[in-house]
Amino acid sequence: MNMNITTIGRIIFALVVAVFGVFHLTNANAMSAMIPSFLSGMAVPLVYITGFCLIAAAISIIINRYTYYSGILLAIFLIITIMMIHVLGLSDPDPMRAQMSMSSILKDAAMAAAALVIAGIGKKS
Repeated sequence: MNMNITTIGRIIFALVVAVFGVFHLTNANAMSAMIPSFLSGMAVPLVYITGFCLIAAAISIIINRYTYYSGILLAIFLIITIMMIHVLGLSDPDPMRAQMSMSSILKDAAMAAAALVIAGIGKKS
């Protein structure tokens, strides 16, 4: 099997995205606590929807179909997650939680950048 370094990186990235999707599906009630209060009525369904979308993006990236679109949509989702969830955590009075929010911001920003790189080299069909 002749796989180049880009293919290996794309698959590793997609597997990480898929794991996050599975976490959303298996821990929806716990994750729903992070949803901003103005969306609290839809918190659990939103977590499930994002879990399915993360898995769909991972599948798209693994099979290398529609990676242009899935990469862009994944990057948009991650940027929205940064702004609506992690930035709010920076003001937590517990310094350890604030530090965890900063780590999550940096992780999601790096993943958004990688998703855009995958979109840039990816296929539209």
